[in-house]
Amino acid sequence: MTDREHEILKLVKQNPMISQQELADHLGIARSSVAVHISNLMKKGEIRGKGYVIGGEQYVVVIGGLTRDIGGKPFSNLIMEDSNPGTVKTTMGGVGRNIAHNMSLMGIETKMLTAIGDDNVGKTIKNHSPHEKLDFSDVLAVRGQETATYLYIADQNGDMVSAIADMRVFDFISPDYIESKKSLISNAKAVVLDANIPTETMLKLTEIYDGPIFVDPVSTEKGRKLKTFLKYIHTLKPNKMEAEMLSGVSIVDEKTLKEAADILLNAGVKRVFISLGRDGVYAASHNKTIKAPIMPVKLANVTGGGDCFMAGLVYSYLNDLTLEETVKFSLAASAMAVEGEQTINEDITVEKILARAGIQ
Repeated sequence: MTDREHEILKLVKQNPMISQQELADHLGIARSSVAVHISNLMKKGEIRGKGYVIGGEQYVVVIGGLTRDIGGKPFSNLIMEDSNPGTVKTTMGGVGRNIAHNMSLMGIETKMLTAIGDDNVGKTIKNHSPHEKLDFSDVLAVRGQETATYLYIADQNGDMVSAIADMRVFDFISPDYIESKKSLISNAKAVVLDANIPTETMLKLTEIYDGPIFVDPVSTEKGRKLKTFLKYIHTLKPNKMEAEMLSGVSIVDEKTLKEAADILLNAGVKRVFISLGRDGVYAASHNKTIKAPIMPVKLANVTGGGDCFMAGLVYSYLNDLTLEETVKFSLAASAMAVEGEQTINEDITVEKILARAGIQ
């Protein structure tokens, strides 16, 4: 949708019986122009029928990684090249999957597109969603492949010592797979990507979807493919190192931070939120910038904050929050995520996030 169509749709949601002349007067444009926008919105399925009834199921599509995470931690000092008594835990992860799960906790109907193996893990994933608003029915199960697995060993303090990531199945998130889901994708309110998917698949998406695309670079290595994709991105959420890689600017102070963000915006990104770790977040659009500190937290895990922050960005967009409110909401969501024992904090609700953020 265009910016003007977004404006009109927002007004229609507020007053479904509003006339085209009233819309024109409110927006300061000709009634004939409103008629064209209304026609386009009807063609896109955003509104329909008498009184501009809002059309269809509203949902977001997430295209990205889903993994099985297996982690081992010794009871005492880790002894290299030896067997260590300790604990082994298996959880479900992946950047895309974690974002999708957090979005579902925020009440967003979410449909996941990814590739898994036809192993027992994949079959379990396909048939058992962790939340009623998270739909795995369109996930691709690839015959003869193993579900992506991240295997790591931590030391006695919980810090990772080494890991192996088997992500080969993600190569099957192909342009043909995306094409087969064209109807599902084209009717989404937003699409979220993580950089686990192949470059050609990202480009295919732009042929069938003209709505807002939210992107998480995942890592500096995987995020390199985004350099030629920036003009298609609505909202980008890199960390400091990823922002440096994508902009070509070494971020050492406020001036270079702004310079990096400006380069990304000038490349076509509409909004960028640069995570600065303990120094908070730098948010920039084409008409405003905000630097905000992280919220005080009782840290219980260090892995869930970024994915929940991205989910917060999507929720904020869908609910027309301002840039300042978006930052507050997403930081509050991130804070709540890292206070949970697991990567996904099942206690998260929109009401709790809004209260934590101080948004009325």
